[in-house]
Amino acid sequence: MVCQNCSSDNPDGQAFCGKCGQPLIAENISERLARLERRNKITQENLELETAVNVMEKVRKWTTLIFYFAGIPAALGLLALAVMFGKGSFDMYRIAASAKTSVGAVLTQAQSQASDADRVASGALATANQVDTKVRETQASVSKLKSEVEARSADVQTLSGALKSSRDQLQALTNRMAAQEAEVHRVTRQVQVIQTAQSVADVQAVYPIYGEHIARNSNGFIDPKAKPPGALYLDINLSLTQTPNVSDAMVGEAIGALKDHKYTVTIGSVYMESRTASGSAQNVGFAFDSGSCTYWAQPEARPPCILYFRESLKDHAIEVRNLVKGAQEVPDNRIIYVDPTKLGILQRELLEKSATDFVVILGQ
Repeated sequence: MVCQNCSSDNPDGQAFCGKCGQPLIAENISERLARLERRNKITQENLELETAVNVMEKVRKWTTLIFYFAGIPAALGLLALAVMFGKGSFDMYRIAASAKTSVGAVLTQAQSQASDADRVASGALATANQVDTKVRETQASVSKLKSEVEARSADVQTLSGALKSSRDQLQALTNRMAAQEAEVHRVTRQVQVIQTAQSVADVQAVYPIYGEHIARNSNGFIDPKAKPPGALYLDINLSLTQTPNVSDAMVGEAIGALKDHKYTVTIGSVYMESRTASGSAQNVGFAFDSGSCTYWAQPEARPPCILYFRESLKDHAIEVRNLVKGAQEVPDNRIIYVDPTKLGILQRELLEKSATDFVVILGQ
């Protein structure tokens, strides 16, 4: 960066000149042209002032000479008086000759200086006229250059506006392309999901084991979320032979008694089924059925038995024993608490999905 004060080179980005300390603030072209106009104007004024001073000096010298010449006759008069009053023997001719010589030398010198002054004044005037012409030419050139710069600046602004508009259009196009690309990806993923879902449905149709696990009983599928707060679900299963040892009538009376005491009663097996969206189904895991005394109780028991799955339900389990007593007597040691934490995964899943609280197995 070139210093505008001393014209020395400085590194780009330096705030002050390293030689003169002048601030290195970049001026725009308009400010430089304005400063050049002011400098030319000041130079012209200085030249005109200098010319005026030179002319005044010559006038002063001319005035001195005039007064000098005016003093010569006075000196001659005084000399004549001196001769008349006591200097009669003085050689008048010699005095006159000397005065003439002196006056001639003075006149010659005065004429020479006047000629010099006239030449200086003429030269100064010609120089001033030349400088004035150069100044006017420079001012005209600067004004023309300034107009051209302003025109170029307007062109640059117009070009900048057009460039900004093009950039905005390019950005909008880029955003639109990005949105379209995102939409293509979304549609592609959606197609892949649909294809995968169709493939999964095909697999599940052949292998229902991949379907959703749902508990069901003689009344249909069970929704554990639909169980009312405080409700107790009880399932009755009968272990029968060709000669049943329990009466169906007595079992019916027992079921009625249980319902009167607000138990929700189902009859028959409760099991878990794997079911697909296409309707394919397959039994999975364990069930509550006539063999539950054997493979749910630990240690194993024989019918009749009553199983419950929360320790807080012990009193209810005794109440259930008393309500089914008319159908069959259940010994105290066959009222069994089954700890869910000791069950297998599929057993716990059936217990959760069926929401069963009691399993009653009657028979032999």
